[in-house]
Amino acid sequence: MEERFYRKINNNNNNDPEDLFSYVPVNNSNDDIESEQISINKPLPNSNIGFQMLIKMGWKENTGLGRENSGIVEPIHYKMKEDVMGLGQRELDNKHTDINLSRKLLESEIVETEEIKEKRKIKSEKELNLKNEIKEQNKAFFCSLCNKQYKSITEYETHINSLDHNHTKRLKEQKKIQNQFEKNINKNSKTSEEA
Repeated sequence: MEERFYRKINNNNNNDPEDLFSYVPVNNSNDDIESEQISINKPLPNSNIGFQMLIKMGWKENTGLGRENSGIVEPIHYKMKEDVMGLGQRELDNKHTDINLSRKLLESEIVETEEIKEKRKIKSEKELNLKNEIKEQNKAFFCSLCNKQYKSITEYETHINSLDHNHTKRLKEQKKIQNQFEKNINKNSKTSEEA
């Protein structure tokens, strides 16, 4: 039995990616050189080595690949890559440009009209009113003795019952008593000097 070797040659005359390569059998003798055109659109000829190998392994024509014939029947179609980008780079670039096209404009990029100015003014007034309301409500949680502001009633009550608050309260009461005592001594000394 004569062995045939195949050599892959470039046959890209009409720029069709499916007819890009021809397989030419290489014999030891150069007397008959046949070329066999391989394409996805037509089935492999019976003389093809790959076809013969599949038949020897038990494959039948028009059935799927694999032990249970559940694999693919048609060959995988490919698309010729003609650019110099790496694989997946085009999808990545498209994703980034889509993100830039769909992003929200910055305030500095928006052209301000009278309507936008009015909306911004109303919004700032609402925010200011809200801040003032919150400040008024929080006054109930302000300890004037310690000069501290609390956000909730539980924090405020915890502070009122704390040792820190009671210590500050006693200290201020003692200072007040001390001041009154000093005032009384000063009054008594002035009255005794006058007499």
